[in-house]
Amino acid sequence: MTVRLNTEFYSWESDVPAWPWVWLKSEKRSWQNKDNMEMNAEKENESELIEQRILKMRAEIVEIEKEIVEIRKESERRSAKIKAETEAIRKESEAIRNESDRRIAETEDRIIAIREESERRSAKMKAKSEAIRKEADAKWEKNNQTLAELNQSLAELNETNRQYGNQIGDFTESLAMPSIRRILDQRFNADFQGDVNYDWKDQDGPLQVDAWGISRNGAKEVYLVEIKRKFKRGHIHQVRQMVKRFRSYYANYSDSPIYPVITAVKISDIDRRKLWEMGMYVIDIADGVFNLATPPAEIGFEPKGGYGMPKGVQRAVPPLNLVWDRESQQRKVR
Repeated sequence: MTVRLNTEFYSWESDVPAWPWVWLKSEKRSWQNKDNMEMNAEKENESELIEQRILKMRAEIVEIEKEIVEIRKESERRSAKIKAETEAIRKESEAIRNESDRRIAETEDRIIAIREESERRSAKMKAKSEAIRKEADAKWEKNNQTLAELNQSLAELNETNRQYGNQIGDFTESLAMPSIRRILDQRFNADFQGDVNYDWKDQDGPLQVDAWGISRNGAKEVYLVEIKRKFKRGHIHQVRQMVKRFRSYYANYSDSPIYPVITAVKISDIDRRKLWEMGMYVIDIADGVFNLATPPAEIGFEPKGGYGMPKGVQRAVPPLNLVWDRESQQRKVR
């Protein structure tokens, strides 16, 4: 409640108000009237606000009712659409089921027909297979007999070839042996030690060395000669194994230089160059005479006698143009 002073009965010039009782009574009434007016004004304002809220709520209710009507209409429309689609799906499913039943019936009929045809063909194939098997058995027996005859003929042919090869090998070695003696003597100053088919046996079986020589210069240098009618790359491994086994058999030559000397009637230029690069001597034939082949200078030939040793032993390359003079027992340049 607001208190207001009525200055009508109050004098600023005097501290004592005029007519105090009258003033107080009048002031009280004035206050009460003002309070009543303010309360009435507040009630009127609240009433107006309530009426405005009621009107607003009524408007909102009307809008909600409209929305409900629209939603009901949309729901009915969608329900009708779903019902129509469901009916269409039902009809389509029924058509599919009918078509499936028809195809299943056709498939069953086709399976029966295929089974009957398969049984008929199986019986026919079985009879044909039996006939083929009998024919194959007869051919097999005949082929076995023919194969046995061929094996016997092949064994006879192999024996003939072996004998023929031995004869060719013996002929080649016999043809080359005089030249090998001469080359060992004149070119390497070595004494000829072996003859054709000179065999030793060790724990690995027989070891065949066609020819070999020992140097006469006191250096215990050995020259192992392998004679081939036609040289092949695989012979390199064979010669290395021969050197290794030779060392294991002859203990007194285990730490000596052993130089492989390949003698071949037929050898390609590539294989000849390969042997020189590996430090092996090559003896080939020209105009019916075996001679020690001279490697080109660009190869830088250096004979290697350390095969089969923990550490290789090298020797100076003997001049290939030196010839041993038997009469004077001295070397001289040709």
